[in-house]
Amino acid sequence: MGAWGVRMGENDSAADAVDELVKVLLRNKTKTSKRLIEEAFSAHGSWIVKKNAAYRTSGTWGVLGLAYFLYHHRVRLTKDQRRLVNRSIDLELEVASDWRNPRLRTRALEHFRGLLNGQKERYRKPKAAKLKSPRGSR
Repeated sequence: MGAWGVRMGENDSAADAVDELVKVLLRNKTKTSKRLIEEAFSAHGSWIVKKNAAYRTSGTWGVLGLAYFLYHHRVRLTKDQRRLVNRSIDLELEVASDWRNPRLRTRALEHFRGLLNGQKERYRKPKAAKLKSPRGSR
């Protein structure tokens, strides 16, 4: 339960928000997908303004999970949705010190904010693997 990683989609609340959206998108034939995405964001966004920290955290994770999912499926977010995602990132940065590795969490949040706000994703060349030869051979 809870978070299993520092990235946006690595949390139960984020996964639940995405699953919920996908189910609604597949089932619904009357509303446009744009409208359904808007409703999903507003539902999770309404939790962010609550005083209870558990609801707020669940809301921020839901918003970040939806945004992460939609970003990777090349769906453009509206200005209001991006504003809500940036607010969620700000709230998560405030509590990043509670994480086991706050530096990794902060870096993941800032990286995602950069991607949403138009920064190019930097390509990192993978390190070459060092192969060890079996004993006795050259």
